[in-house]
Order: sequence, then C-alpha cells, then structure tokens
Amino acid sequence: MQIEIKSLRVDACHGCHAEEKINEQPFVFTVRMDVDYSGTDELTGTVSYSDVMKRITAFVKGHCFNLIEYLADEVAKDILVAFPKVKRVAVRVEKPQAPVPLPFETVACETVRAWQRAHVAMGSNLGDRKATLDGAIAYLKEKDVRVKKVSSYLASAPYGGVADREFLNGAMEVETFLSPEELLRLLNECEARFGRERKEHWGNRTLDLDLLLYGNEIRETPFLTLPHPELHKRDFVLVPLKEIAPYAFVPTLGKKVCDLT
Repeated sequence: MQIEIKSLRVDACHGCHAEEKINEQPFVFTVRMDVDYSGTDELTGTVSYSDVMKRITAFVKGHCFNLIEYLADEVAKDILVAFPKVKRVAVRVEKPQAPVPLPFETVACETVRAWQRAHVAMGSNLGDRKATLDGAIAYLKEKDVRVKKVSSYLASAPYGGVADREFLNGAMEVETFLSPEELLRLLNECEARFGRERKEHWGNRTLDLDLLLYGNEIRETPFLTLPHPELHKRDFVLVPLKEIAPYAFVPTLGKKVCDLT
C-alpha cells in the first residue's frame, strides 16, 4: 500500500545564508510511503498520515540545515525510524522562495530511503571476545540498524597465517536504511570503538566486522565489494551465516547460502 502526502507546507529556517537561518521561509514536502498495511479498517493497521505530517512539521521546524538535500534525507530517515510500518519512503522538498535573483517557480530535490536486509560477519581474537561481539551488537542497535538475528558463536583457528590466537566468530542479520557504503562506515566506526587497529592484514584484532550481503546488491568499488568475495570460502563465515540465513541468495554465485559448500 502506498500513501502520499502532497504539498505539505512548513515555514522554517534552512539555508546557507545568514538571513535564511533567522527568517522563516516556506518549504513544501511531498512524501510517498510504502506501508505494511494489514488490510483492516483500523488505524492500527496502517500509518496515520496526520501523525506523519505532524512529525515532519515538528522535525523541520526543530532543525536548521544548510542544504535542502540534507533536509530531505534527514526527514526520510526520521520517518522510517518513527513509523515502523513504513518500509520505503520518497521525500521531495521544494523551496519556492530560494534567494536567487532570477525568475523561477521552485527549487526541489528528492531522496528515497528504504529498509534493506544485510548480513554481517563478526570476529574477535583479543581480550574478552564474547563481550566484544555482544558489545558490537548492542552498539549497532543504538544506530540506524535493526538487529534481527544473531548466530551462535563459533571458535575457529586464525586465517591467513598472521594472527596467532583463536577467534570467536559469528554472523548477524540486520535491517537498515543506510546505503552499503554508509553501513560499511558504521561497521568501521564500531570496530574503532572496540579498539581495532589496522596494523597488518589478517592480524590479531579486537573486532572484525565484514559486510557479506546487502539484499541482492552487486557492486565493486575500491572500498567495497558485494557480495563479499570470500564468504563461501571460509567456514568461520559460512557456518554462522547458514545458521541464521540459509535461504539468503548470493547473486554473484547464483546460489542460496544453504547450497554453498
């Protein structure tokens, strides 16, 4: 079910110029939401568009951003967090009175955010390994991530011939509206929070978090390869992943996780 809110006007202070930060001007929002509608005639089975409009208004008036691009994205994320039944949201922001001395009707931008399923591998071989993995899960739950499933922890020998201590490994299934790159940055921040130092490849480490799958996304950049190219080659990754997501599809291999050896 899709719900659309069209041309909601909110007077607020957003913009790069000093006067825009103190003088309100109109911003016009059009919002399209894919909603997990239960098929009932009760408000509890859907999302209240009135509540959404009130939420947008309060959020827009309660913040001051330089860019309407950032404003649109932050409104989209706030809607997804505040209304669990919203699975995907598109937010269009118009700024009809932008301070540009030229004839124009409006300036607008649009962003789309949606909850996506992803799978993450975890590992630790320094300090209190279980406490570290548990702490990483708790940390991610405080961010823009819903931790849906966590595997059992598996003790495994070090991989790569550099580390010299036994690892504790696991995997988790999460939902997030972060992009793959944003999620990877969050995982790296989590590693740093728990003392990860990148001194040598495959060395000892307090925490290792690898993004294995992000829906059916396939991409290769200097910073990120999806799906993880080694996930099917390492038992300490594959065994925990099979436990929580046996039917997850690995698009580069054309197989489900349960069919990998």
